[in-house]
Amino acid sequence: MRPVHLLITAFLLLQCSQTNAQSNSPVVVVVADASAVTSLSLQQVQDIFLGYSQFFPDGSPVIAVDQPENSESYIEFYASALDMTPAQVRSHWARMTFTGRARPLRSVTNDAALIELLQQDVRIIGYLARRAVNQHIKVVFEP
Repeated sequence: MRPVHLLITAFLLLQCSQTNAQSNSPVVVVVADASAVTSLSLQQVQDIFLGYSQFFPDGSPVIAVDQPENSESYIEFYASALDMTPAQVRSHWARMTFTGRARPLRSVTNDAALIELLQQDVRIIGYLARRAVNQHIKVVFEP
């Protein structure tokens, strides 16, 4: 094979692997398996996790739960779903709290703690590493 063909082949393989990585986000938004919610749009996820909405689309109450700010899931979720850095998220919640519009989200310590909460309350929504998804929770959004 000529060097040009090798370069083209390498480029195409790289593009394919990047496309696969983008379509398989490492984090997903989840609810309890018993929840009536089956899917959410990007706008609905943004509204819930930024404190603009306290209800699922069907009108039932929602309680959004965050991961620790320094966790990979937190950084990935806010970057991919909300296009925000941790500093921007902190700033957003400072404004929301100061104006009295909303209080910061409750936080869990890890994926296992979120799964435990989800099993106790169908109002809970959170995000976690795709690899942590099990039969007790369902994915409602993938960034």
